[in-house]
Amino acid sequence: MIGIWGILGFAFYFSYTNERALVEKSVYEKLFSIGWTLVGAIDGDAHEALAQRFTKKDEIDDPNFAPFAALSRILLRAHQNNHLPSDIYTLVLNQRLVEQIKAEPNHLHQGGTEFILMSGPKPYYRHQYDYRPVMSTVFFRGEPAKTAPYMDDHGYWVSVYIPIKNSKEEVVALLEVDYPMDELYKQVKSALKNRLVLLLFLCLLTGIIMWLIIALERFSEAASRFVPNEFLQQLGKKSLINVAPGDSVQKEMTVFFSDIRAFTTLSEQMTPSQNFQFINSYLSVMGPIVRQHGGFIDKFIGDAIMALFYGNCDDALFASIQMIQALLEYNQKRADEGLCPIKIGIGLNCGQLMLGTVGESNRIDGTVISDAVNLAARIEGLTKIYGANILISEHALRSLKNPDSFQIRQLDTIKAKGKSIAVTVYEVLNGDPPEVREAKIATRVAFEKACHLLGIKQIQQAKQLFEACLAQNPHDKAAQVHCARCEELLQGNH
Repeated sequence: MIGIWGILGFAFYFSYTNERALVEKSVYEKLFSIGWTLVGAIDGDAHEALAQRFTKKDEIDDPNFAPFAALSRILLRAHQNNHLPSDIYTLVLNQRLVEQIKAEPNHLHQGGTEFILMSGPKPYYRHQYDYRPVMSTVFFRGEPAKTAPYMDDHGYWVSVYIPIKNSKEEVVALLEVDYPMDELYKQVKSALKNRLVLLLFLCLLTGIIMWLIIALERFSEAASRFVPNEFLQQLGKKSLINVAPGDSVQKEMTVFFSDIRAFTTLSEQMTPSQNFQFINSYLSVMGPIVRQHGGFIDKFIGDAIMALFYGNCDDALFASIQMIQALLEYNQKRADEGLCPIKIGIGLNCGQLMLGTVGESNRIDGTVISDAVNLAARIEGLTKIYGANILISEHALRSLKNPDSFQIRQLDTIKAKGKSIAVTVYEVLNGDPPEVREAKIATRVAFEKACHLLGIKQIQQAKQLFEACLAQNPHDKAAQVHCARCEELLQGNH
């Protein structure tokens, strides 16, 4: 609050000094303009003759005296036409003090000058007036001059002085045009009042604009929680305002699905409030990991997460592995609170998809439409069957830039619903506990050969290899599933 008042105070002070300088400049320019116009109209020789003819105070007491009146009318017309608040007059040096003034031209000499002409109704002929140092510029150098603001017995003034010269270019008098400072301050105050009103208006307008900007930022931030900014960027839209139903774009992306296993059973043990609290606490751990690896969450489906990653699958796979590791810490906190641990499964697929909006004029939603999405969801579902943490499709495997960074084994070959072409699914072992991962790596060659034999209908040989894998790694659920499948196929052949 102090900062705002400080800024306003500085702005007011700056406005005042700036406006005063502008008004003073304008006043000086006006006075000089009037002065030069008058000097051009005054006959310097006539003025000199008048001053030499009458040398005593009030010697001219008749304002209608012809030579005097002729010159005085020039000043009077200028005074009236320019609506000046003070008189215009001419001055000559007091001859009794000339030598003293010449000796000390830069000093104030009281009575150092005398009036000759004045624009007022009463002549002040030969009345004495102060000699100011700035007048030396006019009397002795023949150049115009101006005063800084000064005070005398009649008020607070600024003045300009213009030399009056005869036909020989000799300075015979000085023309003085005054302006009272109170009138100048009135102009400053008037202008400052207008500027202050404008300043307050601008402050109010700035406050409104800042409030709108903050409100829009908050709205944008809130909106991005429902429709990710990355989603809008992919559509080439700057904000939700520009989005319309049917906007879409085709992209090569990696689709990510994750799900909490046995969530239905788990949720039945909690109240609705506890369910929401649990889901939100879980998602608050997993959501940031997606963003850290360059992905964005397309939607939450209950306890499930659907996310999208640009281009190759590496970022999505690194995010998946970090999620499995983060789940260990999350489960430790649950254990400390006396809660049971949870397990999740993750499925990844890479392919062309349509990213866009669906709905109608009053309700639209962002969505992704593609077989790649359906396949990713299907692969995630297989994690429950095979007891795997992370499964990826052959398309995702081929899109990896650095496949050697991961421990991967072939798991199964499936057909997506409504599709005739089979797709190979792979298990990523990096997220498994070290002992589980090492055991699967030790049997990987035999396991993958058994999968190949199963694929070419060499059931018995495949079963033997799966049994050998189980003998070495009894907890390999995928080997258990395949072994049971082989048994069913062999029984079906008899």
